[in-house]
Amino acid sequence: MILPTIVYVHPHLMMRTGATNFVLATASGLRDHGWPVAVVTGQADPAIVGEHDMTGVDIIELGGPLPSDPRHWLGLGRLERGVFSALDAIPHKILFPQVHPANYWAFAYKAARPWVPCVWMCHEPSAFVHSRDNIRSLEGPMRLATMVANPALQVIDRALVAKTNHIIANSRFTAANVHRIYGRRVDAIVDSGVGPDAFDVPCVPRDRIISVGSLTRFKRVDLAIRGYAIARRELGGAMPPLIIAGDGPEREALQALAAGLELDKHICFSGRISDDEKRMLYARALLVVNTAPKEPFGLTCVEAMAAGAPVLASNRGGPSETVIDGETGTLYLAGDAYDLGHHLIELLSDTDELLDRCEAARQHARARYTLKNTVGSLDIALRDLSTVTNSHFNATFTLDETYTPAQAQAPLAQV
Repeated sequence: MILPTIVYVHPHLMMRTGATNFVLATASGLRDHGWPVAVVTGQADPAIVGEHDMTGVDIIELGGPLPSDPRHWLGLGRLERGVFSALDAIPHKILFPQVHPANYWAFAYKAARPWVPCVWMCHEPSAFVHSRDNIRSLEGPMRLATMVANPALQVIDRALVAKTNHIIANSRFTAANVHRIYGRRVDAIVDSGVGPDAFDVPCVPRDRIISVGSLTRFKRVDLAIRGYAIARRELGGAMPPLIIAGDGPEREALQALAAGLELDKHICFSGRISDDEKRMLYARALLVVNTAPKEPFGLTCVEAMAAGAPVLASNRGGPSETVIDGETGTLYLAGDAYDLGHHLIELLSDTDELLDRCEAARQHARARYTLKNTVGSLDIALRDLSTVTNSHFNATFTLDETYTPAQAQAPLAQV
């Protein structure tokens, strides 16, 4: 059997995001499994691409502004012509679009070339179309334009997704959203795993509470600050400092919140950090707090557990699947700062028990959330799905219409 070329379609490779890392890591992994692989993208930073062995993977840059620049949207016609030209030059292929807006590039191509198989890797349904929280997180003219265009975008989004042959989701939470929004059942679920470096952390004292991620409204880092304030009023000087790692448009507002709660001496905003600095923070974490109420997957939870850090995470979304409540961490009521704070008090009142969860967290991540497992599952799914081009694959994975956290801990159905 001659394997088709897996053609990732991704907006850009210019920032070290979870989605970018997924593309580069799994592209090289699929290559090692014998697949021809290409990546069609807007721009690619050689330093970021160079962090992976991309030998034999064809990276095709389209050029032009990034999606965060309004000029990107004004030049969609030119961009789509470039997409068509790049994809037409690749024979015997499977389109493998990733996150918005690059999934639209591939979906439009699929609509014009219906015989070309298309498998959407759905990290989440188009967030700036179906999520009010994400739309509200935009700034200035982009927010207004997105709100005005939203009704039309929803119609277009559903019409384009209907053209895809198959959908792979990154979590049961995402799969449930796919079913709710598009009326489609996903064909497989593939976790996002971490590489060996995530487990390679120094043995140092664990004496910090850590929050890692972009500082946007969607991430709701304010919950960590408010919860920390509640716990500190109870525990006083026994409360470890809170380190908030990351940057974004909400940083000033979050710093003002910390100052207003008289916590500026106990909360440190470290700004953007490197991967090495992040691993060191995880190594020092007595507890990692994840605050996004509707995180599709939540890679930081997996990274933290791989480093041996227990996680306090929302009981909704992807983290409710990756974190085992009471074993590798604790789940609190999504969006509830008071519940988060009370769990902080409970956990930090018995640090010996909390430290006992460190090895459980590491072993859980090592057993399930490795890059090797991710690539292996993706390889199996794509081999099966690549044999079907005109009808949906009869998947073994089924999903009830109502998603519950209890489903999250069930074993994955493999394709």
